[in-house]
Amino acid sequence: MTDRLDERWHRCKATIGQRIGPEDAATWLAGLRLQEVQPHRVVLGGIPNSFFKNRIIRRFGPLILESLRDSFPDVFPEHGCATEPVLELHVGAEATPDGSPRASAPMAAPQAHAPAPDGGGAGPAAPEATRQTLATFLAAEGNASALQFAQQVLAEPGRRFNPLLLVGQTGLGKTHLLQGIAHGLRTRHGLGHVLTVTGEAFKNEVLDAIGRKRMPALREHYRAADALLLDDLEFLLVSPKAQEELLHTFDVLHRGGRQIVLATDRFPRALPGLLDALRSRLEMGLLAELTPPELAARLGVVEQRARTEGLHLPPEVARLLAERITRNLRRLEGAVVRLGAYAALHGESITLEFAQQCAAPFFDAERNGGALPVAREAILERIADRFGITLRALKGRGRSPNLASARRIAVHLLKMLGECSYSEIGALLGERSHSTMVHAHQTFQAGLARDGHLQHLVQQLARELSEP
Repeated sequence: MTDRLDERWHRCKATIGQRIGPEDAATWLAGLRLQEVQPHRVVLGGIPNSFFKNRIIRRFGPLILESLRDSFPDVFPEHGCATEPVLELHVGAEATPDGSPRASAPMAAPQAHAPAPDGGGAGPAAPEATRQTLATFLAAEGNASALQFAQQVLAEPGRRFNPLLLVGQTGLGKTHLLQGIAHGLRTRHGLGHVLTVTGEAFKNEVLDAIGRKRMPALREHYRAADALLLDDLEFLLVSPKAQEELLHTFDVLHRGGRQIVLATDRFPRALPGLLDALRSRLEMGLLAELTPPELAARLGVVEQRARTEGLHLPPEVARLLAERITRNLRRLEGAVVRLGAYAALHGESITLEFAQQCAAPFFDAERNGGALPVAREAILERIADRFGITLRALKGRGRSPNLASARRIAVHLLKMLGECSYSEIGALLGERSHSTMVHAHQTFQAGLARDGHLQHLVQQLARELSEP
């Protein structure tokens, strides 16, 4: 590959890394080499083994092809051509008798502009192997009822259990059920305008549309939906405007017999700041609770994810994970993925001792007598993502209410989770003074004691940052 192509490939990997995060980029993409790029064929090398190859195909294949199209517009034909490019991944050990790499099984390119399963707009469709459907949801004692209700909604959308409200702690499967319903509405019922959105994203869209005087277009987008599935309802409670807009959208869709499904971490009566009118709409439907699964169900999650990843986990390793990770199924699945990735990367067998060391960050119990500090940049990145702003804006001099709120929470979490001094926090947030950070923290703590929604937001962010 020429120096110019090599430079473009590095830019392409950097773009992918910005979308998947630095840890995933370092683990899965760092060693990838672009060996061949043709209009209908792309060959990547530097794959250590079949586990890595299968994982990259399932998780990153569509994104790699999308980024390659953007980085090599002179190579690829326009979207929509009859023949889409094929992605081939070469494992380093695979070679032909003459020493050249052996072509692995090609991956057919996805449709570039299929509806995204977890977003309201256009985007790459998730590969079948990674798409969350009701068929791939593992039923257990704590979630079986919620799964049955989701299946009944899918059997008669808009007629049975409308709205359906899924209630449960983080990591118990609410998002999986939402995405499974959305997938079924599209594939079984042929609905083309199924919107899935988070409470935070909906709030940001409403506030942005108000600021840009584009509310009519936003209303038309949501109120013309065939179905609306809204996750993390609790994160739009900070905005009465967003709640009012959701209320009116709810009424339009419900009167039209279109399905509404929402998910939140608490029952409506326990959601601080929820408008009474919106609360009554939620309570008129079916409230389905998801509770933490028992040990047998957690073992089932471990075994199912291991099969998906093509891993063989010894029984004692599977039991270790199920016994030490009890409250969050996402963390449980993440521990399985981590074991497979690190075992493949270092050529290790997944023994009990290996699992105890490698999966320790995912265990419920605190290590070394106390929780480890959270990386400072991780705190800033999570807050910027939650508030829909850039890191540059968070560290800059803008004074909008949204930026001010984000910075105050950043000061609090950097102090609480990052174990930073006020001087260090000031340096992280754009060279602000020690006294400014002290005043900001004191003001924030006084307001935190009076604001139930703010307390919940901070607790949620702290939980997310403390979990791998």
